Amino acid sequence: MVLCKGGWPKEPWPQEWVVAKPAAASPHAEFIANACGEEIMEKSWWVKLCPGPCQDPNVARAVSLTGHLYLIKRKGHWLLWAAE
Repeated sequence: MVLCKGGWPKEPWPQEWVVAKPAAASPHAEFIANACGEEIMEKSWWVKLCPGPCQDPNVARAVSLTGHLYLIKRKGHWLLWAAE
């Protein structure tokens, strides 16, 4: 992936660098459930952005370099929450 001058990728993230799962499978599921409720968490998604292939054990150890995005559906609207 090539970064442009502003730091944004010129190309889409490689598919193996991104994992999308229900928010209930995320490391922050308890926080979402406490803040928003179980019903909202069940409608929400977690996107894990890795600094390399997510299944690579070396990347898995780079926890501080992994990004977490949450697409939270509340009252018919999608909200984006990012946790680093």
